[in-house]
Amino acid sequence: MRQRDVWREAIPLDEAAIAAQHLVKVWKAISASQSKHVKYSVSEPKLTERLHSYLLKFNGESGLTGFWQNESQHAIYDAEGNLLDRTRKDITYSSNAGKRLHFIFEFKKLTRTSVKTYQGPKGMRRFVDGNYGNNEPLAAMVGMLQHADRDPVESLYRSLSNPRVRGELCMVHDADENYLRKPSTVFPMLPEAEFDTEHRRPPENAPPGGTTTLVHLFIEFP
Repeated sequence: MRQRDVWREAIPLDEAAIAAQHLVKVWKAISASQSKHVKYSVSEPKLTERLHSYLLKFNGESGLTGFWQNESQHAIYDAEGNLLDRTRKDITYSSNAGKRLHFIFEFKKLTRTSVKTYQGPKGMRRFVDGNYGNNEPLAAMVGMLQHADRDPVESLYRSLSNPRVRGELCMVHDADENYLRKPSTVFPMLPEAEFDTEHRRPPENAPPGGTTTLVHLFIEFP
């Protein structure tokens, strides 16, 4: 096992998979039954707030014993106590089962014209050169698709295959020299987890191994 893959044994990966499956299941349920409120025109914060409330409501059905948080605030200070950054995490699942896990789900509406936003400072780059998910080896980007339009996913995949974009996002390849791991090697059992990317982080923000792996989940509006 490569040094940067040691996180797979350091966190409860099975529990993370159950959390991701639960999130997708609850999203499908509320988007089908509450289409008046769960629609593309609603703001992302309102959508994640609603999703979070139902994650809590149905958490007992998942078998999870950890905690779900929505829009939790986190301030970053330097050694002299100066505020560097203040962030809000969309939805986070935290384990209480022994091994440490703070699994962040970052939501972004995705269209063919918003790929740069998905990849940018308020998207993927939060986990690369931003103070987001510091010291966390695993996180998820959740692309929210309008209906069943797959074109944005293909546009994103093509963009992430561009060497210039890979460099900007500090992407690193796996043992087979794949920068995009499709299907997901983290959650192979979850169809919505279409691929993974791995990103080198500055030492002060990096987990053991030096990189953060992002699982890219895609969910749809009705």
